[in-house]
Amino acid sequence: MALSILEKNNIQTDYLKNISGNTALELEAPILTITSLGEDPRTFGNINYIEKLKSFHTQNQIGDVNTLNDDIFGILALMSAGVPNNNVVVSDAKNYILLNQNQDGGWGFSASAPSDTNMTAAGILALISSGLNANSQSIQNAANFLKAAQNDDGGFPYDPSRKGEAEADPNSNRGTKSDTASTAWAVWALNALDINPGTWTKANGNPISFLENNQTENGYFEYMEGSGEDAFTPNTTSYAVIALSGKTLPINSISSPYEEEAGKDLFSFRIEGSSGTVCGGETEGPTALDIVKNASSDCGFSYNIEDTPYGPYLNKINNDQAEGLLGWMYAVNSKLPSVGANDYELLNADFVLWHFGEFDWQPTPNNTSRIDMSVVISENDVKGTGTETSTIGFILDNSSLNFGELKPGESKSQTFGITNTGTGDINIEAIVVGDDIFKDNIKLDGSMWSKFKKILGLNQNMNVDANLTIPSNYTGNGQKQGAITIWAQ
Repeated sequence: MALSILEKNNIQTDYLKNISGNTALELEAPILTITSLGEDPRTFGNINYIEKLKSFHTQNQIGDVNTLNDDIFGILALMSAGVPNNNVVVSDAKNYILLNQNQDGGWGFSASAPSDTNMTAAGILALISSGLNANSQSIQNAANFLKAAQNDDGGFPYDPSRKGEAEADPNSNRGTKSDTASTAWAVWALNALDINPGTWTKANGNPISFLENNQTENGYFEYMEGSGEDAFTPNTTSYAVIALSGKTLPINSISSPYEEEAGKDLFSFRIEGSSGTVCGGETEGPTALDIVKNASSDCGFSYNIEDTPYGPYLNKINNDQAEGLLGWMYAVNSKLPSVGANDYELLNADFVLWHFGEFDWQPTPNNTSRIDMSVVISENDVKGTGTETSTIGFILDNSSLNFGELKPGESKSQTFGITNTGTGDINIEAIVVGDDIFKDNIKLDGSMWSKFKKILGLNQNMNVDANLTIPSNYTGNGQKQGAITIWAQ
């Protein structure tokens, strides 16, 4: 992988063409290596390495149920080979990693192990590679763990939990002293997060200066200052090359004609936990239970589904776990279905609400309304229209949002009104779905739509300013579609 980054020719790869792969881990590094060379691991070797890796998918994770490293590197390997992030193997492994994140924000080699810098850095790589937003709480917690683990020399130790222990061996390759390998892996994570490692400065240096100081005149990188050359030196040097090149894992991701395209049917949803909204937006089905699985990839929450004699049962999202009369229930279009969520096939325009509460919960009828939007962008031109469907609790007075013609760097506002026609005060929020030009750039009353919150009194109305700004560096074109779902509680 390091040689591919350095664009060296005649790299020896014959050993990669006959991998036995008796475990998931035995396949994952070779797959990452093959894709770094721009080759397809399905056809490069004596067998289809991707299908073989997928065969280790068991009990909603990859490989050994007691370890996390095979899940982490399994995601990296699959994503490098063009496997879509909504593939069940990827989404299950991703959820398994999230479920086993330690309280300090890090991960260890196994599900029960204390956090170390290496697995924490790799966990960040896997989650970002699989599509989790870098600003998600799980990734930010992991980054904070790394930040706290950094030593004054700018480098990183393997085991920060032993800092300050008198009995800790500072010269141990698994101790508290900074080492090149751990520092390089931490830099991979910072590269994946688009954070300049040079900005993580401590009293005596930063991660880049630490790595550079450990390079010898002969070119190789010492594991620790003064440790010299040993059998691990090629690995240590390769890690540093990847880090100092500004790269991360996977080195390269290929597109594959062998993978099925991700489904195109999207459904609006909202997940309400005991302390507030867990996630909302639009994701794929086809069942109401799939909404939770697929939404976890977008929002970064963890969940657990238990196999029961009556079928799959969602018993936990984040810290909200079913117990006694409390549990997770779902509604479709404000109605409680009479079948399990795994058996409820969604139809076009269905709205799914998952709610944590007592089992006598009844959804509020008709508490959402939707404004559909479309935009055509052609050589800097932007146009938008919209329609609305009213509900019993409130109505929207504008059936069309037309943003006219906009060039990159320009913006325009349109106004729509909301009137409370229900029987009491309502809390108003919004969800924007569809094309990224809407999801990333619509502001409501001056705030990003995700932060829009208003209280509307009985029989009162309000005007909402919807502003669309086209980024100055936007290069997309063609018709774009989206929608605003107004949500009332």
